[in-house]
Amino acid sequence: MARRSSVLQWVTAVGVVVVLTVGITAAISRGADNDVVADVPAQWDPRVLELANFVQRERGALFDHPVPVDFLTPETYSEQTRTDEGALTEEDRAEIEQFEGAMRALGIVSGDTDLLEATNDLTDSGTLAFYDSFEERVVVRGTEVTPGLAVTLVHELTHVLQDQVFSLDRYREEFESEGGQVTSGESYAFDSLVEGDADRIEAIYLESLDQATRDAIDAENEVGLEAFEDAAIPDALTALFGSIYGLGDAFVAVLESIKGESVDGAFADPPVTEEQVFDPFTYLDEDAPAAVDPPDTDGDEVFDQGDFGAVSLMVVLAERIDPRQALAAATGWGGDAYALFPRDGRTCFRLNVTGDTDQDTAELADAAVDWVAAFPGSGGRSPSARTSRAGDIVFLESCDPGSSSVGGTGGSTTAVELAVTRSYVAAGALEEGADNEQARCFASALVDGLTQEELASEDPSPAVERKAAAIAARCR
Repeated sequence: MARRSSVLQWVTAVGVVVVLTVGITAAISRGADNDVVADVPAQWDPRVLELANFVQRERGALFDHPVPVDFLTPETYSEQTRTDEGALTEEDRAEIEQFEGAMRALGIVSGDTDLLEATNDLTDSGTLAFYDSFEERVVVRGTEVTPGLAVTLVHELTHVLQDQVFSLDRYREEFESEGGQVTSGESYAFDSLVEGDADRIEAIYLESLDQATRDAIDAENEVGLEAFEDAAIPDALTALFGSIYGLGDAFVAVLESIKGESVDGAFADPPVTEEQVFDPFTYLDEDAPAAVDPPDTDGDEVFDQGDFGAVSLMVVLAERIDPRQALAAATGWGGDAYALFPRDGRTCFRLNVTGDTDQDTAELADAAVDWVAAFPGSGGRSPSARTSRAGDIVFLESCDPGSSSVGGTGGSTTAVELAVTRSYVAAGALEEGADNEQARCFASALVDGLTQEELASEDPSPAVERKAAAIAARCR
């Protein structure tokens, strides 16, 4: 995981979580010195030298120089990745409460969710190491390189190489030098590319190991997974955090399947919206989002606004409606703008979103209606949410229903899995000789036409194979 701060960094990599927790990150980061660059060591720590050589060889580039690798005890690692609530000011706490209210308004957390604690759990139990690109050093949980930790180190060392070759902070610095601001979509898209590339090298490393070592890694992962599952992290946040990896991996797979496209080329000309990672063909087509005016807040002061994004929209919708409907609606995403503002002591969220076509906008409108109707409330109607359509703009509003609110269904995990599967199917079709349109058609139709069990089957039945062949025939 490429980290720019040891505190709550994961939130800056996830679209909707950027929207809802940017205030928390700013609050906790106040006064921190992120400009300290580590002393450059003369050579790699012997424990990672062989892994660094592997990364150079497989990534096809050379390190400019080694970086420090800090091996910490689990207790010290937790101290570095968790935020002490006692260090927060009253202003910090007020900002956190605002963004927790926004997440309840979107139905992705329940009223008793402690966002700070959930974030601490995710950054602590959800990671084994991270690369801090500001301080240019790798921080590791543990002092012994076990087989499982070696896999993670390959991933993080790939981030080091990416930083030295492409500069992981380059695109942000370019925007800031021009007086601009990186959108959450741009941040999500670039981080997905970064993680997808690192996962690619990690997978190559895993394939190079013997079966006994891989079995040992699986056993280590089971222990880590148990700790992660015991943490109180809402499903939607886990889905969003995982989406940059799953969708990033699939995005890279599509690029590698097309002649003339490359991962290095994507670093030179990176995707700029969540949609371009969510549907790699929109990146290949250079599909730019439509300009959408931010929603009016009727004079109430806005405390956050920007772009929401296709993945974020899908996750929010899928926590209340059928994941396949959420996927279909998000696939037609054409552009949006959101605003967060306080009203009558509650945090409210408003979104203006449009589709690529009139039919896409109609699907978005239908999904929004179903989402509002499914929100817990009297008689199937939520007093906290409403939606409407005016021309090519779908309007959605939801306000914090309060501490007694109920979280989502967990359908966001399924929606993300379907989106990832769709891109992998497309990559496979491209490798078999399909052109872009055929691959896109087949992948969409297959994900729509098969059940999750059929899609996940490693040994599909003859009936499933016939269904897949019939779908392929329609896309020739």
